[in-house]
Amino acid sequence: MLHKSDHWKYEKEVRLIKKKSGFYSFKPESLTGIYFGVRTPIKQIKTIKKLIQERQNYNQVKFYKATIDTKDYKLVFDTV
Repeated sequence: MLHKSDHWKYEKEVRLIKKKSGFYSFKPESLTGIYFGVRTPIKQIKTIKKLIQERQNYNQVKFYKATIDTKDYKLVFDTV
């Protein structure tokens, strides 16, 4: 979680790791996408989507779910 290869620099990913539990404030427009892993349960995806879509100022957020491309052995992200 703390290290990422420079090969992925183009993603411009931001990782947030907190020592305390609770909420973290950020500008709503800075959240542009949520990516779910291959094994994320559909029920959990629906819950998170609902929580985000019910809030104001988060209309720009897109949701993606990973699947495995067995031919090229890579992850493919489709919108959900």
